[in-house]
Amino acid sequence: MLPLTLVGIMIQCGPPASGARVNDAEAQIAAAIQAAPAEYRDGAAVLGRAADGEVVSIREGTNDLICLADDPSREGFSVACYHASLEPFMAMGRTLRAEGITDGGELAQRRWDAADAGTLAMPENPAMLYVMTGDAFDAASAE
Repeated sequence: MLPLTLVGIMIQCGPPASGARVNDAEAQIAAAIQAAPAEYRDGAAVLGRAADGEVVSIREGTNDLICLADDPSREGFSVACYHASLEPFMAMGRTLRAEGITDGGELAQRRWDAADAGTLAMPENPAMLYVMTGDAFDAASAE
């Protein structure tokens, strides 16, 4: 249960801040998959950012892992990869943030309430979340 709460706090969606530059799809993919175990990177689906900051699919996957590219409107570097069974939970967080809800506690509570009510599908088995953070990422060197 704890990793799901942390997901709600760590992932923020929204338009890039003034001056924030969205990387091309190739660079976003190279960065996003860094959070995945090496053996899953090539087959992971990737959600990236459009020029307006909207989260969009930039690569279809062939395994059960979804990777989320860095948000250029936030300082530093943070990417995450998670099992596809967590996508409804993650998508609801993106939707709530788009509606202006940014408090981590409120985001978590709304999602848990929806899960308890049966309106939010939750994984039937344990599911993994991988997060990588740092100061920056150089797509050219993959470092």
